[in-house]
Amino acid sequence: MMVQGRVGGVLANWKIDTGAKSTFLTKETYELVVDKPVLQPVDINYVTANGQRLECLGKASMTLIFGDKSFKHEIIVGGVNSNLIGEDFITIYRCVWDHNESCLVIQGSRIPLEASDRKMSSEGYCPRDYPGASWTRGRNKVRIGPTINLCQQNPAQHVNQVTTDTDTSIVPEHLQLVFERGCKHLKGEQVEKFKKFILKNQNCFARPGEVGRTHLWIHKIKLKDEKPVREPLLVGGFQCLKDKQ
Repeated sequence: MMVQGRVGGVLANWKIDTGAKSTFLTKETYELVVDKPVLQPVDINYVTANGQRLECLGKASMTLIFGDKSFKHEIIVGGVNSNLIGEDFITIYRCVWDHNESCLVIQGSRIPLEASDRKMSSEGYCPRDYPGASWTRGRNKVRIGPTINLCQQNPAQHVNQVTTDTDTSIVPEHLQLVFERGCKHLKGEQVEKFKKFILKNQNCFARPGEVGRTHLWIHKIKLKDEKPVREPLLVGGFQCLKDKQ
């Protein structure tokens, strides 16, 4: 669908394109504007449906006039072959199509649609008519009831934070508490090194039911009520001590 409007005092045809994210102006139309605005660099990379990158000259805020309404809007210059009214303009000014009257309604102003001078196809194919052959028309299958959009993209939250893997699933059960307490002040590769250390030396830790080192018990030796007895000095030792004196 095409409409006529003015940009910078120049009358131009505009194609209504709901697939374009922004409003575009061709380089040729921009050159016709007498009082050209200064173009600012474009900070967004625009690509076509086939994946090719658009070589845009820049962007500028320009005045668009449709009927008796004027709009100040940001326009991308260059990169396209025809002037495009994009989704941003349609959404901001709530453009509505009136197919019964063949016009575009912008804030109550009705802009008649113009016929496009471009052909959908420059060449045609006429198949040969064979005797005994009949033409059939294929029909597409339509699902009844609600359907799921398989190409639906759900936005995800971007978290600029490095997470640490503290998964204890591969750590033995009797060492999970040791691993969790040991990772409290560790980060990044330190956690992985600590996990490898525990797994490598897991046989050094007592398993449930096994006897290991503990401070839960104090061992005592009970000597009943016997008093310690002082052993007498050996006779040979006493004689040596007397000779020295």
